[in-house]
Amino acid sequence: MRLFSPVARIASGHWLEGKKAACLMKLRPTFAAMTSDSTSEALLTAPAVAAEAFLAAWSDDDGSGRGLRLPPIRNEDALPALTCLEDVLKTHEAMLRSSHCVRLGGHGGWKLGWKRNPLVMADPTRLPAMYAPIFAGCFFPSGSEVSLSHHKVFCAEAEYGFTLGRPLTPRTELYSESEVWAAVHSYEPCIELCGARSSMTI
Repeated sequence: MRLFSPVARIASGHWLEGKKAACLMKLRPTFAAMTSDSTSEALLTAPAVAAEAFLAAWSDDDGSGRGLRLPPIRNEDALPALTCLEDVLKTHEAMLRSSHCVRLGGHGGWKLGWKRNPLVMADPTRLPAMYAPIFAGCFFPSGSEVSLSHHKVFCAEAEYGFTLGRPLTPRTELYSESEVWAAVHSYEPCIELCGARSSMTI
């Protein structure tokens, strides 16, 4: 059994775990310290600002269930308007370019969700599932003690985790179910710890 805390609680579902990266440094990043090949103008887009706001409210862990504790977002003005699905997906991409990604252990995998999501149901061929990155520092092995208050956890859910043995690289043609299963190295039951990044909705 593995515990994990995903970046975004968009919809319940499954997650795919990639290679885990060890977090060797504890950094207190700022928006100005974002690591990206983009221009400074691109860094000021709404998705980039939203990514930094959400990640700045993300407490990290030192391996003992505690670490740098960061407060939730308390002012809705800190979040820019994301007006379309593309903005949401660009926010996820910006999270992976942020220095917060290093602080949280690097990119560890993806949280996938279906569950009657209207965006998925509207065009499942364009968007088979909602997805968001999970950080490697947010995976906890069975038997770990995790502070619920430190991580602002408001509920837990039963999930399944899949580790890929080889990548499923982007392509025009959709992967078949048999191709996806052939790429799976292992899977295991997990407990998702749902953490709040904002105090405005709880």
